[in-house]
Amino acid sequence: NNCYGKGNCVFVDVNNFEISSCAAQDFTCRAECRCVSGRFGSDCSLQQQTYSTYMSLRDIMCQNLWLSAKYQDLGIETVTSRANSISSILADPRQISPKGLGNCSQLLSRTILDNSVAICNSQSVQSLVVSAYSAVQLAQTQMASVDHSLQDILSNLTQAVTQLSLLCISTSAIGEVPRTINSNGIRSVSALVTPSTLSQNLFR
Repeated sequence: NNCYGKGNCVFVDVNNFEISSCAAQDFTCRAECRCVSGRFGSDCSLQQQTYSTYMSLRDIMCQNLWLSAKYQDLGIETVTSRANSISSILADPRQISPKGLGNCSQLLSRTILDNSVAICNSQSVQSLVVSAYSAVQLAQTQMASVDHSLQDILSNLTQAVTQLSLLCISTSAIGEVPRTINSNGIRSVSALVTPSTLSQNLFR
């Protein structure tokens, strides 16, 4: 859409720094629109009033998801629903406030910690959770500043994802096909191998 003629399309790396090029298969970079003053959204199609309305709605959705979590039963269906909802809400990472991102991040963190074993038992669900985490990370990079409260929430989420990864590895068996999960900005490959396999350089 050429940024609707209201911005410039640029390539940025995982730290949101502008770079000269980005291959389609390269997960460490992406294309994005840099909008002119008064234009907003991932494609610069939104004016201030519409943008503010969309942001408010997404903040409310994250708040409602977080508040309703304590009334929901644990299970793989709940994990799937929450991960899909978070990814959908953060589809445009610029349309969320720090408060809204904090609520969605806390929800994802709790979901991972409460359902780690079930998540590890399904690679498709793992992919959904990692995609949601990737969406949170991308939204964070779009914010001009992040206060200490949100930093703590995001740090807790990263720890939850790390614990999940370690748990999934611990439940694997030597010789199983490596688990590979690709998402925007994240590529995860995990497997258990014997020391002899490593010494023979058969696992790379």
